[in-house]
Order: sequence, then C-alpha cells, then structure tokens
Amino acid sequence: KKTDVVTVNYVNLTADAGANVCTGGTVQIGGSPTASGSGAPFTYSWSPNTNINTSTSSNPFVYPTVDTWYTVTVTNVSGCIDIDSVFVDKQASPVA
Repeated sequence: KKTDVVTVNYVNLTADAGANVCTGGTVQIGGSPTASGSGAPFTYSWSPNTNINTSTSSNPFVYPTVDTWYTVTVTNVSGCIDIDSVFVDKQASPVA
C-alpha cells in the first residue's frame, strides 16, 4: 500500500478596496490597509485602469468621469489572491 502525504498551507489574505464614496473630483480609494494577512509583501492591481493615477498602488487616486466600480486584486508572495471592489459615485460639480 502506497501512502502520499499532502501538505496544505492555509494563507490568510484579505483585500479591502475601501468604502463606497461620492465625489465631484479626485478621491483616494483603498482600505486602511488595502491588504492584510500573511504573505507580505503584497502587489496590487486595480481595474479599470482608467482615470486612476497608478493601478499598482495600494491606495490610488481616482478621478472618474462617470459612476465607476473599481476592483483591486491583491496578490501575496505565494501567488494567492483576494479581490474586493469599491463604487465611486461621480457627483456633478457644483454650479456657482
């Protein structure tokens, strides 16, 4: 009888895109922190990659022209991922 041993390592990884926001201009998104758990350092990939100052930052600034869902994919050093999204409601600029 042959026996195989399989070791499974549980990785606790949590992505936090932050709370939904309303803005008439530029706003910073992402959690505090955006990634937590084991396997640091983490990498970040935000989508869509439009109206965002950098799609690989943990807390980028966005300036949407329409209401937009931004999704962050967090990856740890082991290649494990977690995904979270935040809704940015584009408010009309005030009229003077």
